[in-house]
Formats: sequence, structure tokens, C-alpha cells
Amino acid sequence: MKRFFIVWIMIGMLWLSVSALADSQTDDVLYTQVVNDQKIVYLVKGDGSNSRTLIQGTDLKYFLVRNHILYFTKHQLFIYDPLTGKAKLLSRFNEDEIFIHEISDKADAPDQAMVLANTPYERNLYILEFSDGSIRTVSNSALSGTGNSSSLKNFSPDQNALAIIRQASMKLRFELLIQEKSSNDKLKTSWILPKVLTVIPEIPVWSPNSKMLAFYAKPNGFQGFYSLYCYDLDKKELHLIQEQVFSVFSSTNLQMGSFIPEWSQDSKCLIFQYQPYGLPTASLILKYDASSGKKTTLTSSRGRNLYPSWSPSGKNILFLSNRDSNQNQVYTIDANGEHLKRLSPNEGYTEWASWYKAVNE
Repeated sequence: MKRFFIVWIMIGMLWLSVSALADSQTDDVLYTQVVNDQKIVYLVKGDGSNSRTLIQGTDLKYFLVRNHILYFTKHQLFIYDPLTGKAKLLSRFNEDEIFIHEISDKADAPDQAMVLANTPYERNLYILEFSDGSIRTVSNSALSGTGNSSSLKNFSPDQNALAIIRQASMKLRFELLIQEKSSNDKLKTSWILPKVLTVIPEIPVWSPNSKMLAFYAKPNGFQGFYSLYCYDLDKKELHLIQEQVFSVFSSTNLQMGSFIPEWSQDSKCLIFQYQPYGLPTASLILKYDASSGKKTTLTSSRGRNLYPSWSPSGKNILFLSNRDSNQNQVYTIDANGEHLKRLSPNEGYTEWASWYKAVNE
């Protein structure tokens, strides 16, 4: 009996050790801090520990694509390996400005990125292959995906539904429709956005389980505020999540992804940025529970609270805020809006931030 009791004590101690190890593991955060004329890229644990400098310099532009760290300076594109601390030159460009976008976020998709390079007179398109670091030129017609720039198509994660946004006959309106696969695998239109509304073309976001589509819409015309909606494919219902999230005049923020909503990995909750009364100097971060319809305000400070993003573990949320200073700094909170933690140092301001996990982990 005594030996049996000792064994159970040992098992209990082992379980506590494993639990403590799991709790101590945190998601990494990659962010850029601007200090005077320097841009500094930091990699830090989500709890603020183990902060280290990766890259530093002037006139640098950074990208995080499929967990690859890239930076562009003096017409040259480099890829940085945080394990070795070394950077490798990928290509030289004649263009002064480039933008890099992920082609697909699917796990089995090719490890590639799209590079848009701009000159004062044209836009050039390249494909970057991360497997060998090569870059090839492609036709500009590929910019629209289908060759038709008036239509944007976005498949659900399970590939059984398709969200299509196209310019309506009245050019000031963008219409949204959803097509679903039938028994013979053919796509058939199952829902169309009411004609009194227009959507933002670049924003529809599928839930990971492919059951819901979140998007912004507003009444037709120049004036008015965009509201956040969710369409439930199973129930065939359109739900208004939040009225008047932001003003049409502030929609330029969308170019930086500020207002793009983000689903949790279990598809239960959606987080988004809310700009009360259209004020550009004030914004909150809200969480929407898809099953109950309940909304929770996760940030309560004055000023801006921007770019909310779920951690890979789903336990924390990353965001930028000017709550402590005139300029943005990077913070984390848990899924309930508690345990606020500032990650950035006292000097400078945060330019951008993202959760990070090395591709070979």
C-alpha cells in the first residue's frame, strides 16, 4: 500500500511539472521599434521575457510572410534567419518600393510569396520561392487572380464555399455573394448581400471551420459608417455584429490591416477594432461570441487600440496602443482582456508587430 501511494505521488509531481512547463511556454512576438532614425526589430516572448535584437538600421522596410523574416533596403531584399543571426541577399530590384504578400495561408500551399514592385509609371509582379530563394517575373494579369480585376474570389478553408465580391452596375457599389458546392461539386449561389448595402472588397474573412463569413458593409453612397456583419452558412442568417465600426473617411486604415477582423482558431470568437463615432483618435478592441452573440470590450483605455491579433495558442491577443504615450507601443492581453503586458521599451514607438513562430519549429 505504501509503495502504491509513493507511485501516485510521483505521478502527481510529474503532472505538475508538465503543467508548469506548458504554462511557462509563451508565443513569440516580432515587432519593429523606431528610435530616432533607427529601426530595430525585436523578438520577445509574449510574457515580455527573453527580448533580443535581430536587425537594426536606417531606411529599412520589414515583412513577415509565412513566418519568414524579410527586409528591404537600398533596392535589395534580404531574408533573415533568427537561429543563425545571419541575413541572405535574395534579389536586387530596380524599383524603389516593394510590397510582399502571402499567396496562400493554407498549410499545404507552396512556400511562396507575391512581390509587388512599384515605379512611378508601372507595377511589376514577381513570385518569391522560399525553398530556394529564387524570384521570377510573372504577368501583371495575375494580380487579379482570375484575370478579371472587377471580381475578387475567396474560397472557404474547406473549399466548399466561395465568397465573390464584384463591382455592381452602379459603380459606387460592391456586391457580395456566396456560392456553395452542391452534391455534384458544382458551385451554386446560395446567398446575395441586400442591394441597399455595399461592401469593402478586400476584407471578407472566413472562420477556420468555414461556417461563417465576417465582412464590412454600409448603405450605398459616399457618406456613412461601415458596420461589421457575419453571415452564418448553416443557418442561412445574416447577423449585425457592430453598427458603425468606422467612418468611410478613415477607411485608408484598411491598407495597413487595422480594421481587419480575426477569428479564433476554434471559430468561436471574432476580435475586431471599433472606432466609436468615427473618431480617428479613439478606438477599442471588442470580442464577439458567435454562438451567443455577446460582445465584450477588451480594452478600456483612452486613445487608440489597434491591430488586434490572436496568438497561435489562442490564449492571448496582441495589439498596438498609445495609452502610455503619444505614439503606439505593443501590448498583450489574455482572451478576457486581462493581464495587460507592455512588450516594447521606453524609447521610440512601435511601427508594427506580429506573433511569430519559426518555420522549422
